[in-house]
Amino acid sequence: VITEPAIAPTSPVRPRTLQNVVLGAVVGLMLALGVIFLWEYLDDRVRWPEQINTVLHLPLAAVIAHIPQKGKRTFNGGQRTWGSATLIALNEPRSPIAEAFRSLRTSIQFAGVDQPLQIVVVTSSGPGEGKSTVAANLAVVLAQTGRQTVLLDGDLRQPTAHTLLDVGQEPGLTNFMLQKKKEEDLGYECLRPTKIPSLWIVGSGPLPPNPSELLGSQRMKHFLQWLRERDYMVVIDTPPVLAVTDALILAAEADGVVLVTEAGSTRLESANAARHELEKVGAHLVGVVLNKATVKNGHYSYQYYYSKSDTADGVWRKTAPSETGTK
Repeated sequence: VITEPAIAPTSPVRPRTLQNVVLGAVVGLMLALGVIFLWEYLDDRVRWPEQINTVLHLPLAAVIAHIPQKGKRTFNGGQRTWGSATLIALNEPRSPIAEAFRSLRTSIQFAGVDQPLQIVVVTSSGPGEGKSTVAANLAVVLAQTGRQTVLLDGDLRQPTAHTLLDVGQEPGLTNFMLQKKKEEDLGYECLRPTKIPSLWIVGSGPLPPNPSELLGSQRMKHFLQWLRERDYMVVIDTPPVLAVTDALILAAEADGVVLVTEAGSTRLESANAARHELEKVGAHLVGVVLNKATVKNGHYSYQYYYSKSDTADGVWRKTAPSETGTK
């Protein structure tokens, strides 16, 4: 029995377009978040300053922004004064990056309150992390205090200190090591002044076939002692820790070691391995530098930066990321 006539529907029952779109968006968002969390979980690169303390269990010595390579131009675009454009502490002394190097200097000074650190090794776990640039700028800011400072190029495989300071490679460390003159005479020969007051450099000299043996020799120990006795502050640029044994040899003779890591590149596993190797030889790890951090609109990423007002008192500010900053 037909009680009512059939009425054709005015809209389709299936598919439910709006519901499907909303459901698809929710599922897609959940999948995207899952991929992001998985990526973060599997990514073991050093990214945040907090990782230095919580994962590496070492103090954070400084956060240094990426230094643009602009040839003869300085970080702010002006004509550089002298030396490599990466010598920010010299060519842009009022910049946030120069302030970061002064913060590193302060960290080293505080680490030597009980026993001042006179010989400091600057190294990294692997190549390309910026240790040579950090070492050169550290030497500059130390010399700017009036302390007689020596930048010693202990990388006898790929030396760069002489190029950063616009001096010749010879005479240098290997000349001192291989010649049989009196140590005092040779020491003064390879200890060369720079255009920066109070800053001296000992270049690598000719590259030897046996760098590790030379650096571990008694003559090298005597040279470091010669520098100590004349009250020089010595910054030694070395090869990476995990590449060759050179850095460990020099670290064992130094008063402190600064380990440079590259933000977003250095793996925590590699940094930890470098830390363990340094600890095996009894090295005193002063702290870790987080180098090549991204900077945008005057703000350091990783929530650390120097604003214009901060440079007056030299105190690190930790802030929430701004809308213009890098998160």
